[in-house]
Amino acid sequence: MKKEIRKQKRRIYISSLFITAGMTQILWMFNNFFISFLWGLSSLIYAAILFGITYIPLRKYRLSLTEMSEQTYDGDERSFIRKMADRYTKRRLNGIAILFCVTFVFIFSELSFFIFGNSKFSEFIENFYKNIIVIEIPVYLCIKNRMCFILFQSISGHPDKKDYKKHIIGITAFSTAFWMCVTAVTFIFRDTFEYPGNNFLMAAILFMLLIFTYNLTLRKKITDVNIVVNKPRIAVFTSVILVVAAFSAMQRETWYTQSYINSVPVVEHNEHKIEYDEESGVYTITSSTDDFKILHLTDIHIGGSLYSYRKDLKALKACYAEIEYTHPDFVIVTGDLSFPLGIMSLSFNNTAPVGQFAAFMRNVDIPWAFTYGNHDTESLASAGKKELNEIYKELSYKTSGKLLYPYVQPDITGRNNQLIELKNSDGTLNTGLFLIDSNAYTGEGINVYDYIHDDQVE
Repeated sequence: MKKEIRKQKRRIYISSLFITAGMTQILWMFNNFFISFLWGLSSLIYAAILFGITYIPLRKYRLSLTEMSEQTYDGDERSFIRKMADRYTKRRLNGIAILFCVTFVFIFSELSFFIFGNSKFSEFIENFYKNIIVIEIPVYLCIKNRMCFILFQSISGHPDKKDYKKHIIGITAFSTAFWMCVTAVTFIFRDTFEYPGNNFLMAAILFMLLIFTYNLTLRKKITDVNIVVNKPRIAVFTSVILVVAAFSAMQRETWYTQSYINSVPVVEHNEHKIEYDEESGVYTITSSTDDFKILHLTDIHIGGSLYSYRKDLKALKACYAEIEYTHPDFVIVTGDLSFPLGIMSLSFNNTAPVGQFAAFMRNVDIPWAFTYGNHDTESLASAGKKELNEIYKELSYKTSGKLLYPYVQPDITGRNNQLIELKNSDGTLNTGLFLIDSNAYTGEGINVYDYIHDDQVE
């Protein structure tokens, strides 16, 4: 019997995986149809293939389910089946609660950022699809637990279908009502919250406490053994979940400072002609005035997490204060624009800080350039040298008109080496600004810092 149940579980796991993947492709289909008809059609075909793959394991599952439900079982077998029915009764109820919790927290946190952070709809859609795995996991668990529940309930007749249906309806209705109330309160009193999206995280903690209370009280009416405490298993699973969740959360792009960035006004400055040489990668700034003022900023250290939010805000406000006070013609940042240092910033993400600072400089409307620092491309950062280089190219002069990042770089050591020529109004050379990467680490030990190499000097 146990052998047959293991077979059934394999079929359930495979079917659930492909059904979840197919549902995800259906979601992607709506997004892809906006890109092109062929992209949307390909997602639809892919979804059909994924659903088609589940036909054989689902058919075997149903046939075997019928055979097993018609058999009679002795005392030990009945005890085992009832124990498994108990397990998946509890898992299915908890899975529904978790799905509601995760879905509402994810979708409405993103929505609140879109509405209160004044971000673009395209950014909301991009973040939604980029982080859709947050919903995929509980959906997969719900499908899997439902099929397992049907398997053991049909064999044992436990729990009673009517009683169980009441609990399904009750927990679904409660979850829906709870999260709709949280959403309504957040939107009605949004002006009193520093960051309205955080309300959903606080509500999630309260929701989990309420579900735990339900598990201790009402759920015991439909289970033989309501709460089973397996300390070693709980410790292992909790540790793994916390590590994975923490690492995933710290890799995620978050834009908590966006509300402030969107409110930053333009700073008056002299306008100068900027040209870019496609072959050499050299920018030329021709000054329209007799003087040319450069503001030097360094080590801004934008963490990009909720933990670093206040420090990030202070850093950006300090940058704005200096820019507003000096009214520079050009800004140069010498490294460590981002701070993806894990436990120190609670973030491994180094792409959001780049986007935030680029948006900040675009709003103050002043051209800028930078060199890399050791923290910009840390080993555990979400983006490596190549990925970050492509992001900077996307944000560079052809797109923003503000960031003077070269699309072509000399074939020497370093992540970004460039020359910016500053010319007088008559076309004669005034100054050559050499931005040279001093590199990050040598790799010969922890915090053994690198240096400018000979080929860079030459």
